[in-house]
Amino acid sequence: MNINATLLIQAFNFFIAYWLLRSLLFKPTIRVIDNELANKASFIGLINQQKQHIALQKEEHERIWQICRQYCRAHGPDVEYQQVRALASQLELSTAVIASQEAQELVRTVSENLEERIKNVR
Repeated sequence: MNINATLLIQAFNFFIAYWLLRSLLFKPTIRVIDNELANKASFIGLINQQKQHIALQKEEHERIWQICRQYCRAHGPDVEYQQVRALASQLELSTAVIASQEAQELVRTVSENLEERIKNVR
């Protein structure tokens, strides 16, 4: 087997280039990637803690809401559902009448203003 000097020099140069790349490029790059992964993991942990905290708050609010509803049912006035519904429908009718009366007044005012402007144009 005939191994000449250029092959040995190329092998030596390859190992020097490998060592330089490994120590100067790959290690810092891997360190940066590891730091980013560690930061990402810590942020995910914080997010999960916040989600759990929010879920606990939601459960607490729901529990308090149920207690308030039970208290209001026990201590509230005795009103029939039909009476409440009738009152609500009366309120809706009165607002509809007011709205239509306001609309009629608006139409009358606009038409009077238009007639006056038309008379001034001639």
